[in-house]
Amino acid sequence: MEKQPFYRNKVAMLLRVFSCVNLITLMITFWRVMYWCLILGWEPGVKSTLYLVFDPFIILISEMLRTKAVDYGTRLFNKKLVNQED
Repeated sequence: MEKQPFYRNKVAMLLRVFSCVNLITLMITFWRVMYWCLILGWEPGVKSTLYLVFDPFIILISEMLRTKAVDYGTRLFNKKLVNQED
């Protein structure tokens, strides 16, 4: 029996990378806005505000798509495994 790979397809891996990059940029934007507001007394711009509001939804959607891609890859792997045993 072959060991199942962590990422069965490139789509799941790319969606995970996209989600991680979005999470990192969200944290950077959040801390940058906090610095501007608390230390410098500035107000956040429209782009930063919209990014902070909508990026969690983008991360959620990409994680849901990644979960579906991993499930599909698991189903294909199991089908291939059953065909090899026969």
